[in-house]
Amino acid sequence: MPPAPTLSASASGSCISGPLTAPDPEDVLCLQRRIRELMPLRRQARELAYHTAHYYDRGCHRYAAYRI
Repeated sequence: MPPAPTLSASASGSCISGPLTAPDPEDVLCLQRRIRELMPLRRQARELAYHTAHYYDRGCHRYAAYRI
């Protein structure tokens, strides 16, 4: 039987290591913190994608912060 799957740690930090089993409360808190840290980056990426896609549309001034 092959070994149990594991999640590899990223360069930014490791929250989970070892075989996939019942979630450890400390791992859950670590992942929740990481998600909170990444949410602003996700929002900004989505705003930039929208702005880039509609840059030449007339009257598209949705995000003043990205107006060139």
